[in-house]
Amino acid sequence: MSFAQPSWGTQLWYGPPTPRPVASWGRRLGGTLVDALCCAIIGGLAWLFAVALPSGVGAVCALVTLGWLVAFAVWNFVHRQGVTGQTVGKSVVGVQLVGQGTGAPIGPFACAVRQALHLVDLLPLGAGFLAAAWDPRGRTWADRLVNTLVVPAPPDLARILGS
Repeated sequence: MSFAQPSWGTQLWYGPPTPRPVASWGRRLGGTLVDALCCAIIGGLAWLFAVALPSGVGAVCALVTLGWLVAFAVWNFVHRQGVTGQTVGKSVVGVQLVGQGTGAPIGPFACAVRQALHLVDLLPLGAGFLAAAWDPRGRTWADRLVNTLVVPAPPDLARILGS
């Protein structure tokens, strides 16, 4: 029987990690609706500029506003979600996107891939999103391919405001 401490390279065994609870579909849908509302407001401004202003000026203002919409979408769905794990909508409802193996945000590149794969979720009549109802971890096809989970997180006003 040895009472010596384990050497530096030896890892202690604490058992398998406890699985994190997954976010409910209601909260996930709520976050998606908040994100859609943000995009709809910017898109609505583009439409308003196109309709309310004279044709040349309205078209230019609408194109600039649509550029802002694209910039917001990239910032929100790729950069912000990749770095913090939360879009504006996810921050409001208190859910976070994390890597299944790490429990940490997955980074902007993996977020961009996941967002592109959500198009695959939509193609066969939204079957990729419906498949999450039968997955024990609540994952869409995109979540399975990128190995991510959406988990509960406390709503954070500082993240919502982007600071």
